[in-house]
Amino acid sequence: MKQSFVAGLFAIVLVCVGAAHAGQPKTVRVLFIGNSYTYYHDLPALIDQIAESKGHKLLWKMQTPGGRTFEKHWTEGKAVKKLHAEKWDVVVMQNQSFQGVIDPANMIEFGLKLTGEINKAKAKPLLFMTWAYKTKPKRIDPAKHPHIEAPAATYPQFMQKKLADAYYELAKQSNSQVAPVGYAWEIARQRFPDWPLHGKDGAHPGPVGSYLAAMVFYAKLFDDAPTGMPLKLENRWKRKKKKQPLPLIELPEAQVRAMEKITAEAIERGKQRMKQGRSAEVQAKE
Repeated sequence: MKQSFVAGLFAIVLVCVGAAHAGQPKTVRVLFIGNSYTYYHDLPALIDQIAESKGHKLLWKMQTPGGRTFEKHWTEGKAVKKLHAEKWDVVVMQNQSFQGVIDPANMIEFGLKLTGEINKAKAKPLLFMTWAYKTKPKRIDPAKHPHIEAPAATYPQFMQKKLADAYYELAKQSNSQVAPVGYAWEIARQRFPDWPLHGKDGAHPGPVGSYLAAMVFYAKLFDDAPTGMPLKLENRWKRKKKKQPLPLIELPEAQVRAMEKITAEAIERGKQRMKQGRSAEVQAKE
């Protein structure tokens, strides 16, 4: 009887300790390497606000000039310099929006160079898998690039698959993780086609699209379920004068809860994709 009581008490203590550990605040230091897809609507600041609402903290810096590819980041050297200048837990890597479709070999070649430097710095690479354009881009020349030709009606799905293939191949070769933002956008577009995920140009994110991306990143960076997300976030990117109040991204509760479910589904879809082509030994470590 006494042994049973002691065993039961010990089990309760373990549960309480585990719960306390799970609820402990986390601080994650992140360097974002990318371009305008990352700095639009100040994506890192959106992630930080979500983290703060959940009791955590994101400390971050960016190297995100417009239009940058992994190759351009590598040859310029500024991203690598910033990487080694401070201690980072995670380094997010986001490539130019279309290169993964038109030239995935180049993306992977220079992505491997960057992930190699990240590993040297003892940080963890996290690949920012981006989304498809709203419509088929007009600049495609079928004669020059027959491998990226697809009907206009299904081009977003075609483009998303190409992007996913490129990012997950890089992840496999570099043993990196992926933030499957593109999958979240694809699911959202299928279920809620009226959501304004894209900006006016049909490529860059609108505020809703950036919020959805921030949810995915929060779940990946803090290893936490995307639930209880705030209905309002400051869109700091649009602030023009310091004395002006910061504009808000404010969404209906039903939409935010739907975005949470989409985020969870995209994360799970990404996990299943990561298992493809990976050895049992590597999967066991993840």
